[in-house]
Amino acid sequence: MQDKEKGIKYYKKCYEMEYGLCAAAIGEYYEEDKKDYKKAKEWYLRGSNLNYSGSMQKLGLLYSDILKDYDKAIYWYKRGFNELSCIDCALSLGIIYKNNIKDYDKAIYWYKKGIKLGDARAIQNLGFLYETKLNNKEKAIYWYKKALNTEVKTMAKRRLKELGVSYE
Repeated sequence: MQDKEKGIKYYKKCYEMEYGLCAAAIGEYYEEDKKDYKKAKEWYLRGSNLNYSGSMQKLGLLYSDILKDYDKAIYWYKRGFNELSCIDCALSLGIIYKNNIKDYDKAIYWYKKGIKLGDARAIQNLGFLYETKLNNKEKAIYWYKKALNTEVKTMAKRRLKELGVSYE
């Protein structure tokens, strides 16, 4: 524990030089190690104010997963995507619209934004949305086949196999 606290001291010095990444690291420490969500939020806000997309995404995750304030989560995800083209924020928007808001059209919209930026996870999630929530096997297969040429190919092969589709 002493090493982590020493590391936080250095991250704070790094933050003083206006590195948003360092603020996010401190926020993660408070969120994950200390379970002090108020301090975590403060540090994520500091990183966001330095235009660090990782802090905006972490703020969104804190609001969605821990604090269950989906409006604020969406605000931070959109800000990270719109201002900094944060791929993780686009993916997170797709996830929150699919799982929490249940607005599948918006989930599709955000997954496609992520796909345009090259996010293979968004391809995977879009296929899974079509398969499990929209019961559209044809579109699910289309997206799973797209995923075969990405780092999520193992999952795509498994989903296609379970759907009885040849992918070779």
